[in-house]
Amino acid sequence: MEGVGADYPAIARRTNRSVLELTDYLGGLFEQRRRRPRADLISDLIAVEAEGDRLSQAELFGICSFLLEAGHETTTGLIGNGLLALLRHPDQMSKLQENPALIGPAVEECLRYDGPIQRISRVVTADFELRGRRLRRGQRIWAMQGAANRDPQQFPEPDRIDILRRNNRHLAFGTASTTAWGRPWTASKGRSPSWRCCGCLSFGWRIGHPSGRRASRCALRRRCR
Repeated sequence: MEGVGADYPAIARRTNRSVLELTDYLGGLFEQRRRRPRADLISDLIAVEAEGDRLSQAELFGICSFLLEAGHETTTGLIGNGLLALLRHPDQMSKLQENPALIGPAVEECLRYDGPIQRISRVVTADFELRGRRLRRGQRIWAMQGAANRDPQQFPEPDRIDILRRNNRHLAFGTASTTAWGRPWTASKGRSPSWRCCGCLSFGWRIGHPSGRRASRCALRRRCR
């Protein structure tokens, strides 16, 4: 429940209800796919077998719920935060409208400028020293991607959104072995026609809350209309 506000008991109750509802929903899907397999991921997971063992119900639920969170939630955050950033910077929106082929670098810049994941937790696997501070095996640490993506030593004028930015080596989903599993899905959906609605924003969309505000979760932190 990191970064979600002060009313922890109420949040915990809502979270528990949601988990139970998701468990029931996925359990029904698992039973349907066992009876009538389809050409989809759940059917493949049910059928997979390694050394004579099949995935348990708990393992199926864990994998499917993880993929939902890793892919869907980050995608909605990318689309919401990215679209808001472009609405707040009409010069960048105009560039994308004039040249839809810029959708790729535009998505990457939106991920850098205000990505759906602002920090990620990791556990130290071996003792080491970082900039004079000793980190011990088993300690939990936070990698602040949002701060890293505004590092002026890596990104000239980091607080400015620029869809033509070169060498945009952002850390919106981590890097190397720590890259988030949802990155390929989120990036591909970000380039999909559903996100390219910004090329049709001659409808006069306006930002409903110019000052913005932090919502109760980090995936989509601001609202617009």
